[in-house]
Amino acid sequence: YFNNNPPFQSQQKKHEFPDAFTLKALEKHFVDEKAYLLTNDKDLLEYKSENLIAINDAAILINLIIRDYSEKRQKQTIKLIDEQFELERDTIEKEITDAIEFYIKDEIDGMIEYDSIKIEATNYVELTYFKLNSYSIINLDTTNAELECDISFSFSASFSGTDINDEWFDRDNHYWHLPENQDYTIEDTYDSTATIYAKVDLETERIIFSVGLINNGKDLN
Repeated sequence: YFNNNPPFQSQQKKHEFPDAFTLKALEKHFVDEKAYLLTNDKDLLEYKSENLIAINDAAILINLIIRDYSEKRQKQTIKLIDEQFELERDTIEKEITDAIEFYIKDEIDGMIEYDSIKIEATNYVELTYFKLNSYSIINLDTTNAELECDISFSFSASFSGTDINDEWFDRDNHYWHLPENQDYTIEDTYDSTATIYAKVDLETERIIFSVGLINNGKDLN
């Protein structure tokens, strides 16, 4: 008051004393944290404090609240994803391996020939090795997340077919001699990716994981 420091700057002292008591009460209440005071009062806006910040723009305050809320929700979501992923790792890995086997079978079924072999049917596809090395969260909001997993796997696949190199035409009898069907095996190893989608419910702290694309949807060739 005697130094004429905010909020004591005008001649309307009867209005400034209540402001001073209000500011002191707020500072004592928020002694261990920062707080924002939304006001159009010039004297309050000029008041300097380490933990009480006066602003006159509601949009700025709303933006700060949204950002702080979003950051906390995001951290909560990431923490929940990490915890649930570890709890459900075995199930997730099983779903990924099933998806890979289906993916390889579907790719072989879609081929007409493999080298010189005419493919008739896929007998089986089996993963002989699988490892989920790591995962990254590549897309995130408060209800959905997308994870990209780095995976390594080996597989063995068997299909039946005929080798066109063994076909020959009997000119005398005008007849094609076709080889009998045989079983063939492909074995290979890949470093690839698997996409996992996560449906997040922070209220119940529940996450539903589902397998998406294998190898970013590209053929393994």
